[in-house]
Amino acid sequence: MIRISGKPGISNSSETLNVAWQDCMGICWADINCSVVYKKSDIQCQYFRFGTISTIQKAAKKDDEIALKIRIPPDECPISNPLVPGPTYYTQIINGQHYTTTVSSNPLSNNIYNLTYSIAVPV
Repeated sequence: MIRISGKPGISNSSETLNVAWQDCMGICWADINCSVVYKKSDIQCQYFRFGTISTIQKAAKKDDEIALKIRIPPDECPISNPLVPGPTYYTQIINGQHYTTTVSSNPLSNNIYNLTYSIAVPV
């Protein structure tokens, strides 16, 4: 998971989980259907499934924290935002299909990331 200062932008559905932030990120990482989680408080998070959130707003406040399911090398801590310049991809194989989330900077606003989703059957 990649954690950044941000908050949800455009979404069509989400769930609220009453768990600690660290637990929320762990639950998301383990759930093949989860793509993004947002820290609402120390004991509550907003949980977004694959395809349900299309933008993330960068936040100036450190308290606004969002985590995206993006893989980075386990022994590496990025010195800068790994989403820039982008795009950044994360693909999971579910029932033989490739589910890909793409995160990219919005060309019209420096404060927004766009999330797009695709499902493909390998040839």
